[in-house]
Amino acid sequence: MTGLALAAAIASTSIGTAPQILHYQTVFSYPKGETADGMVRALLTFNPRGRVIHCDIVLSANSDKVDGSLCKWLSSAVAVPAKDADGNPAYGAVVLGVTVLKKDNVTAPVNADLSLAVNHMPAGAPLSLRVQATLAVDNAGVVQGCSTFVSDSSAIAPLGRATCQMAHGLTLKPAMSEAGKPVPSMQSFVVEFSAADAPVQRTETIPIPKSQSKFPM
Repeated sequence: MTGLALAAAIASTSIGTAPQILHYQTVFSYPKGETADGMVRALLTFNPRGRVIHCDIVLSANSDKVDGSLCKWLSSAVAVPAKDADGNPAYGAVVLGVTVLKKDNVTAPVNADLSLAVNHMPAGAPLSLRVQATLAVDNAGVVQGCSTFVSDSSAIAPLGRATCQMAHGLTLKPAMSEAGKPVPSMQSFVVEFSAADAPVQRTETIPIPKSQSKFPM
């Protein structure tokens, strides 16, 4: 199957949804005596009931206490469970980026799993924007499907197609069950696109769908 045919096949299939965080049940508490701050990224794994079962730090604040406190707070998250292609509750994973500041402050900055500069953005698109995708990942971490939420008729559809084209070639960390065994999962994936000659402007998240397109655009 050619790349274009493969992308079209993926695009025509509903693959499910990633977890959607509703709220946190606790408040972040900055550890006493610590001075570390900055961006921290954490991978949260949710079970089919929408509860966090694992928190793995993928970008550290360079403080075990700060990382641990952040994971304790993030692990209190309650989410709408991920759903597979048949609509059944599934394991899911989300990477969250949080800026940790002293005095018990945390903020959620715009961040992405992958940042790409292209020769030019599609007509009508801002100088930078983020595309959010849902990936179906098997228990070996191989991406089996990808979907986004913007119509193929949208001016920014090429970025959605490019997102899923890239995602389909990835091997990610598989989700782990409560028993520590790898399981199929629905994972969120965010790509930030920006014009090569323009500074990245932190814009709001704009979801989109997939297929295929070539770089540079």
